[in-house]
Amino acid sequence: MQTRTALVPFFLGLTVLLAGPAAAGPSSDRTVYFYSGSEVVPVLRSGSPTGEVEADAQALLDLLLAGPTAEERAAGLGSSLPEGTELLAVTVSGEEVTVDLRFPSGFLRYQLDPYLSDAIVEQIVKTLHPLGLHQVHVRGEDESGQRLPVSTFLPCPVVPSPEVPLNEDPFPDRIGPAPEYAGQPPIAGPGRPQGALSGKTVWLSAGHGWYWSTTLDRWTTQRGNNYGLVEDFSNAEAVNYYLARYLWNAGAEVWLVRERAMTDHEVIVDNDQGAPSYTETGSWITSSTPGYGGGTYRWSSTFSTLSATATWRPNLPPERPSCTAPMPPENRVFWRR
Repeated sequence: MQTRTALVPFFLGLTVLLAGPAAAGPSSDRTVYFYSGSEVVPVLRSGSPTGEVEADAQALLDLLLAGPTAEERAAGLGSSLPEGTELLAVTVSGEEVTVDLRFPSGFLRYQLDPYLSDAIVEQIVKTLHPLGLHQVHVRGEDESGQRLPVSTFLPCPVVPSPEVPLNEDPFPDRIGPAPEYAGQPPIAGPGRPQGALSGKTVWLSAGHGWYWSTTLDRWTTQRGNNYGLVEDFSNAEAVNYYLARYLWNAGAEVWLVRERAMTDHEVIVDNDQGAPSYTETGSWITSSTPGYGGGTYRWSSTFSTLSATATWRPNLPPERPSCTAPMPPENRVFWRR
């Protein structure tokens, strides 16, 4: 068979749906399909169909596996099915047919490629189509005798590991001006701009992000590193750097459900630190359950009127946005300020 370069490969063994109306019935000739260059062409064979679909399918496949005659090969006809391929079984169920083949030793493991598999399935599908068989499965027998979809034997493509390209560009001779923060999401400075969204409040969630995994016992992202991109990071960057600022500059009051500060400064206030970082009023009890970092855990009963308060006073850097992240269990009150 001549080498073909224009075919688009697809996996053998998957259901092949042939477009077009079903044939009205068996034709009066037996037709098989061989290749002439890169085109599949019909070739007539002697004999008439019996009208029994499974038997006729087996007869057609036997003729197909026999290949072109010497005269046909001299005229340029060829077959993608290697010489010596045997038909093991043909199973028909309605419009669906499964074709089991035994290929020559080493063909499936060392010679089959996506282009050749495409050619094999095209010959078989077009040969069986006149019988009203429109869903075709082709399987090959492996060394242990198991019959598997021929796509199982296709070599796995080599996917290069993603790498971040090196950036060896020199630093500029003169450092640019510091970024302007005025008019951006709430920080100390001028008030919110007036615009089309003035008087409106917008809540934004960047979606995926960091969370505490009890299984891993550490913080992790909800999505992994795919081709050098972590979706959890890009989502937050798009919302924080662009969307939130666009809305703010249009006059909206913008609130984010996820921390927006791009800072590596973290301030932790724990009840074990005591005053002035942590103070209480009313009656509080130390739980037997450990708290943050293995320290104590304080709780107070709830009443219809305010009876106890707990106040945390973090020492925050100036002009930095901040947020809190309380994590109350299900049996805790949800009111907090």
